[in-house]
Amino acid sequence: MRVITALIFLATGAVPATAQGLCFCPLCLLGTHKSYAQSSESMAPGLRPGDCLTVKLGTDAIKPGQIVAYRHPGSGFDHVMRLIATEGQSIEIRDGVPIIDGKTATREPLSPLAMTGAVVCPEGQTGDCEVPRFRETLPGGASYAVLDAVPDSITDHMARQSVPPGHIFVLGDHRDNAMDSRILPDMGGPGMLPVANVIGIVDHTDVVKP
Repeated sequence: MRVITALIFLATGAVPATAQGLCFCPLCLLGTHKSYAQSSESMAPGLRPGDCLTVKLGTDAIKPGQIVAYRHPGSGFDHVMRLIATEGQSIEIRDGVPIIDGKTATREPLSPLAMTGAVVCPEGQTGDCEVPRFRETLPGGASYAVLDAVPDSITDHMARQSVPPGHIFVLGDHRDNAMDSRILPDMGGPGMLPVANVIGIVDHTDVVKP
């Protein structure tokens, strides 16, 4: 049952970010930025459906901890995820926590997030519930909030592997509801993501929905 539930909520994490004409983006007129509206809960709690994102185009300054927009190598849709590791780094997932070059990210418990109509809840059900929230800090110092709804889910563990040249490893902040680099392309995820598919860095967010 846990595997079936996990596959269901991972499928919902495949909803792409969408180009959004209603988001106010003066810089987009200059051709240096692109605007999106977040379409799924894959980056909750920081980004929620309806939030407007401004993406600075280009990959020169990308580094772990940043949120990047990218074109899915399989579907061709645009998505946003958090950059966790770059080429040449090793990445492992243990109990939902990333380990980069042998150094484990730290987690500090925060107050749970009350979610309405959640795709996955701590007991495996869907609906209204409080989802455990944590402050995660990468070895390099980048810090952000994450959700971890289901302990010991099928995506909470990944064997150590190296990020190939010209690629990056991305994760959704909602660890149990994201089709990210943990998911291989033949399962609908991006796998190790080619840098050539990165559109840019999210450098501004407007929360338009509570």
